[in-house]
Amino acid sequence: MSVYAWSGGTFSARMATGHPNLSREGLARHADHPNPIYRQPVVRDPSATPDLIERLGHDPNTWTHVCPSPA
Repeated sequence: MSVYAWSGGTFSARMATGHPNLSREGLARHADHPNPIYRQPVVRDPSATPDLIERLGHDPNTWTHVCPSPA
């Protein structure tokens, strides 16, 4: 997360969040981090609840992208 935050949430950092070696477990612990960059990848945590994802989707200081589930 520190490398992701250091890179400022750039395109390459966002690509890293999709890398199979990135542990997604535990990202939800950053949901209330004061730095919005730390909150961005929280939605990728499998333990993130729908309510948490909804809240982050409306966070004015955080750009989050949630891909819709395939139909």
